[in-house]
Amino acid sequence: MPPRNTYSRKQEMLDTRARELELKLKEAELKEKLQATKRKWTLNQSLLIAVIGGAAGILGSVLNTWIQHANEQQLERQRFDSSLILKAIETDDPAKSVTNLNFLLELNLISDERSELKKMLADSAAREQIPATLDTRSIVQVIDTMGIVQNDVEVLLNHIFVGKTDNRGCVRVGLSLKNVDGIDVEARKNGVEMKYDRIATDLSNKITLIVLP
Repeated sequence: MPPRNTYSRKQEMLDTRARELELKLKEAELKEKLQATKRKWTLNQSLLIAVIGGAAGILGSVLNTWIQHANEQQLERQRFDSSLILKAIETDDPAKSVTNLNFLLELNLISDERSELKKMLADSAAREQIPATLDTRSIVQVIDTMGIVQNDVEVLLNHIFVGKTDNRGCVRVGLSLKNVDGIDVEARKNGVEMKYDRIATDLSNKITLIVLP
């Protein structure tokens, strides 16, 4: 029969070994839980990125649609304002045109966000440039430097839309163009402003806008 202390040492060794195995088992379980948590987090992170990406795509599409709608509304508003302004200056006396424009502004029937029209009406020198369309009518023709007529071009005089050119590159406007130096002429095609080389006039009260191709 072995001594008692020898038995005790063996028992202690077995207990120590058992505790070591138990610790390693718990360590392995902990590592497995950490790996599972990491895999779950990676999956959730991927799903979150996908959800955010999808939401951003939808938001971008909605935003683009809203911007396009706002631009269309702004364009329609500009055309509506232009039609009212053209109607207001359809008189035989520039003083009547000024009175009509002031009337539209006072009733907020036309937008003047930058107060350009209001400043023009308040400036005695600028008021002289406001025409009376029944007094005379003119033709604007748009061609390029190669002599090719430009049809379907939007023509604006002093930032006011007056019409689109026909297949001859012409548009008839109810404005006197005798003093071209005091008139800001713009030409736009498909919403893009066209750069022009020069402006020519003749004795028939016709203005030719020669644009760059």
